[in-house]
Amino acid sequence: MAVEVPKHLKQTNNAREALAILLAIQTANPQDHLEILSDSKITIDRLTTHLRKREDKGWIGAKNQEIFKAITAQMRARKGFTILKKVKGHSGVEGNEQADELAKEETQKKESLNKIYLTPTEGFHHTRAKLSKATQALLYRGILERKPCPVRRGMAINLDKARWVLKEANGDLPSDGCIWKSMKDSTITKESRALLWKATHNAYKIGNYWEKIPGYEHRGWCPKCNTTKSMEHILTECKASGQRQI
Repeated sequence: MAVEVPKHLKQTNNAREALAILLAIQTANPQDHLEILSDSKITIDRLTTHLRKREDKGWIGAKNQEIFKAITAQMRARKGFTILKKVKGHSGVEGNEQADELAKEETQKKESLNKIYLTPTEGFHHTRAKLSKATQALLYRGILERKPCPVRRGMAINLDKARWVLKEANGDLPSDGCIWKSMKDSTITKESRALLWKATHNAYKIGNYWEKIPGYEHRGWCPKCNTTKSMEHILTECKASGQRQI
């Protein structure tokens, strides 16, 4: 069965594993007992061992929470038992190996895709954090998650440039979150992290920044190259003396 993964979800292995479990629950008869085999310990733990903790915190900060909310609600709505069993990946387990092969085959097909629904079953899911488990940091994070983040055009353009450069370098097309996280890597110096963050946000006072300040427009222009200054121009294109040292 070919399934259309909602485009707003991050295309990670954990998300796909969770979606596979959700699809199995949605297609099975709710009256029957259901045993699901998965080689993802992380996914199973999030639906069993860690479930109570996540619900107590209102799912704040939980990855792929939209998927796991739907799974949890639909498991509870079923009248039959739902058993999640961990199996070793690529070890010859019949159902698990067949699932891997089918996934590869379906990605090559051009047929119409079935939709998968993430709306939790009404009355069978928890949406709010318990005050007894809440901390100031947790509540603040919850506020940030619900607050729409403004998209700055310049920042979006810079992220896209970085994304496609990385695509050419290693074949992967990273998400915005992956790019931001990579800037915080411990192997990068504090000064370099600041440079990357400011450059991505267009926070340096160069180029177009000076166009709206009367009398200072010339500061945004590179007389050597006869073009508007930009971070890309300064670091990789400018022919001014000292460029090699930069």
